[in-house]
Amino acid sequence: MGTATLNTSTAMEKGDTAIVNDKLYYTTSGARKKMLCGKNTIVNSINDGSLEVFVHPIGNLFSQESIDRWVESRIINSGKKK
Repeated sequence: MGTATLNTSTAMEKGDTAIVNDKLYYTTSGARKKMLCGKNTIVNSINDGSLEVFVHPIGNLFSQESIDRWVESRIINSGKKK
């Protein structure tokens, strides 16, 4: 049986960011690397409103602030007593 490999590189490449009106935005591939998740998670988060998207002619763009809010919404408070 063969071994499958998964590309888990989080290094930003040329197509992972875009500058619009002097502001940095992440493309879908850049957001995936920043958020450490897959494309389906991003699509589902857009659909449920937990991730804000800027629809631009070059594609969906995500601000650092919207990515930060998405990450913070996934923090689990484990300090609560049972």
